[in-house]
Amino acid sequence: MIRLIAAVAIACCSLQSAAQRTSYSAAEIDRLASLGKLWGMLHYFHPHVLNGSVVTDSLVLPAARQLAADPSAATYQQAVAAMLARVADPATKLILASGPRQPVRLLTQPQRATVHPLPGNRQYIALPTDIEGEAELAKTGFMDDSWKKSAGIVLDLRKADYQAPNWSDQQFLSDFFPAIRNALLGKKKMPSLQERVAGHNGFVSQTQTTPNVYSSGWRSNVLTPSVNGNEKAYGKPFVFVLHQNSHAELIWQCLLLSATGVCQVLLDGTPPYTADGTTTTISLSDALSCQIRISDVYTGTGRRLPPPADVLPITDTSLQGGFVKRCVQLLQTTSSMVPSTLAIGAEYVYPKPARYGSSLYPDADLRLMALYNWWNAIHYFFPYKHLTDKAWDTVLYQHIPMMLQAKDSVAYMLAVRSMVSDINDSHGFILNMLPATPARALYGYWPPIELGYIENKLVIVDVGRDSTQDMSQLQPWDEILAIDGTPAAAAAEKWRRYIASSNQSTYYRDVVRYLPNGPKNSKVTLQIRRNGVEQTVTLLRSGRTNLPKKAVDFNQRYATLQTMQDSVLYVNMGSLNSVQADSLAKVLHKQQVLLLDMRNYPQGTAWTLAPRLTSVARKAVLFDKPFVTPAHIFGGETQENTNSWFTVQPADQQNAFRGRVFILCNEQTQSQAEYSIMMFQGATQCTVVGSQTAGADGNVTQVAIPGGYEASFSGLGILYPDGTPTQRRGIRVDVQIKPTIEGLKAGKDEVLQKALLMIAGR
Repeated sequence: MIRLIAAVAIACCSLQSAAQRTSYSAAEIDRLASLGKLWGMLHYFHPHVLNGSVVTDSLVLPAARQLAADPSAATYQQAVAAMLARVADPATKLILASGPRQPVRLLTQPQRATVHPLPGNRQYIALPTDIEGEAELAKTGFMDDSWKKSAGIVLDLRKADYQAPNWSDQQFLSDFFPAIRNALLGKKKMPSLQERVAGHNGFVSQTQTTPNVYSSGWRSNVLTPSVNGNEKAYGKPFVFVLHQNSHAELIWQCLLLSATGVCQVLLDGTPPYTADGTTTTISLSDALSCQIRISDVYTGTGRRLPPPADVLPITDTSLQGGFVKRCVQLLQTTSSMVPSTLAIGAEYVYPKPARYGSSLYPDADLRLMALYNWWNAIHYFFPYKHLTDKAWDTVLYQHIPMMLQAKDSVAYMLAVRSMVSDINDSHGFILNMLPATPARALYGYWPPIELGYIENKLVIVDVGRDSTQDMSQLQPWDEILAIDGTPAAAAAEKWRRYIASSNQSTYYRDVVRYLPNGPKNSKVTLQIRRNGVEQTVTLLRSGRTNLPKKAVDFNQRYATLQTMQDSVLYVNMGSLNSVQADSLAKVLHKQQVLLLDMRNYPQGTAWTLAPRLTSVARKAVLFDKPFVTPAHIFGGETQENTNSWFTVQPADQQNAFRGRVFILCNEQTQSQAEYSIMMFQGATQCTVVGSQTAGADGNVTQVAIPGGYEASFSGLGILYPDGTPTQRRGIRVDVQIKPTIEGLKAGKDEVLQKALLMIAGR
């Protein structure tokens, strides 16, 4: 599979160079990028997407299709407006350039509280929320015995200047609102006010259903507790006047109070208006901006807040004008009936874009969605984003033209591989739901040889049998100088942008699998050097089977358990199974020296053995799991449920292993193998012998990519207890040593021999 996927990149190199390229201006690319970022915010944080009422694909695909065809400013604005409209949420909308309305006040001195008499012994009280304490409030006669004589009250809480900070609204809620609320409630009970937002505890796979360490769901908190009234109710009509720029919590509290039937709310604003949750403003391309909702607000009874009794833009300042007349109408119609409210759906639906596997070459809108989905997943959830070679924001801009210019299925696969490689994570696997792709016919075959980098030279490490050609032309340890006329170093470098590798060790580990690839039964010419003599050899690409690499893979030589140098117990961790580990754990304390070979992929047995290496609990690994909430839209992060520890707990304090531990590693040591070494290092003093490991650790999780693909990344940060990351660096190696060509020719396992010499004190 790895050969097949990687082989596509070579094909794509040729296709791209020959393909007619379409140019895009910086402004056009910026619009396309802005669309993808906006969709990511809706996808991960908008309640309508997360409760399943809106399918996330349906939001982005029409907009991407429209903008891919015409990325002009006019089309961009239309596409964004239409995408926001498909959310079906009045609070999620494009913001017009005119900006928010400012309130028209009835006050001649807008910073002072003022009382205006209304017909029928009613009162209109203009009460700016930035008044100076209770003394200023007392001047209005409000909340003393006199106000109860009024037949109805209109309380105008609109601020004179809504450009000022919102702290004054919150001060009013703290200092004055409780008294007003209690007076209106009387003996009634006002339910609690609650809010829920998306809480993503890591990135849940979009293609796999196997349980993992990641989860998503609603994250709820109580904004205000329920309140039981305990006094005589005011019992007369009461209207709050608010402005659309009033602090959201002030609007919510007044609407919550209106849900009990003791008041009404008149909103000075421009429809449509919603009280359903918190909104935030997002800057877009072309100096546009939009408002999106990022939470649900509801009562403790599980119902939505009622809407305002009326929403209208107030334009007059006369006590005889239409605004005051509307207030009087509301005072005359106020009743004790509780407004009906809709129940809020409790179910959370994790949004999973489809893979669209019916075509290996999806249309432009799907190709853009592939990039948007991948980019946003990494942007919000990749714990190692700060370790990538490129600033992640630039990746989106660089890959938009590549996606749009992909002319066929092979070029599209190149674009997918290229965008995945930019995470610099050897967990960046790419798979397809189809058994074969066009890449197989083009570059899915190779000659019966295996290559490797030894001492920075590209050499043949194994030669297979093939009755269709003369394989005696080649020998193990022949150095390859060129492939099809391209110098070996240049041939390897061509793959750099298509292999997701954490470091140089893993890049050279992986790139050798792709260098001789091509169409079935096509010829490949190798320029080799043997004993100082150069020659050219031509082979057929006749197979698809990997050779065993016995010359460099020493794990295949050793039994799972064997004794070396009398007192050294060698354990091949790649073949040690759980049954064997259980048996070994019971007698491990009797051993003097433990030599763990981790140049392989273990079978989960470190969890059995590590607790036998310590008599006390020891912290071994620090986890950094992204916990993503709407705060991440602007770069804010919460640390809650993010950092945690893996602690090695002793299995048997009396019979803990007290000998020496040596561990072997190399570039094949990846993921669970690296984590296992960290467990052993945390449990006891270990000596690690070998070379840089893969530097790819943390539970893998998958992103759906149109064309039938899925792409993976490390979703869990893995660090040493002191905070040192292993990503890209690999685990801590105490003694650096790599095999040599001469040593391999002689059949020596130089890494193992070095460890044995150290054990023997030499």
